[in-house]
Amino acid sequence: DLGGPVNKAAWMAGNVLLAEGVYLPAIIVNVAICAVPFGYALATLFHKNRFNKELLDAGRNNFIMGFIGITEGAIPFTLVNPLRLVPINMLGGAIASGLGIALGMYDKMPPVGGIYGFFTVGNGWAYLIGLFAGAAFIGFVAPLFVNFNKQGEQTEGIALDDIEVSFEN
Repeated sequence: DLGGPVNKAAWMAGNVLLAEGVYLPAIIVNVAICAVPFGYALATLFHKNRFNKELLDAGRNNFIMGFIGITEGAIPFTLVNPLRLVPINMLGGAIASGLGIALGMYDKMPPVGGIYGFFTVGNGWAYLIGLFAGAAFIGFVAPLFVNFNKQGEQTEGIALDDIEVSFEN
């Protein structure tokens, strides 16, 4: 999973609140979840020369992943350089959520994830603007900090015969 154990703990706390009828934290999470894969989809659309073929293909799939609210589409991109990309992902999600709240996004019913979650949110336009602003941040900034073409260059010279695995003490 893209978020890791700390993210899962926060997500679970949000689900507990959701079960108790407190919907706003779930809305904040949902908009951020969509922004990250959409961001990499936009990056591959506008910065094609910065990505290898595999990531360009994954970028097209991320339009769907972002649409339905699945962050795992961002994992292949983030793994290229986690030290640089995890903070960019976090900022993009924070921009999406923060801008949505600043523009008046509020809870009116139990939320639905994905881009279509704007139907279940008060001021759904704020949800969408926040989502696309966070995605645009990731789509613009990530290719500036990381050249995704360099993925795999570190392992190119390693053949399977060069790897030795031993289970002896």
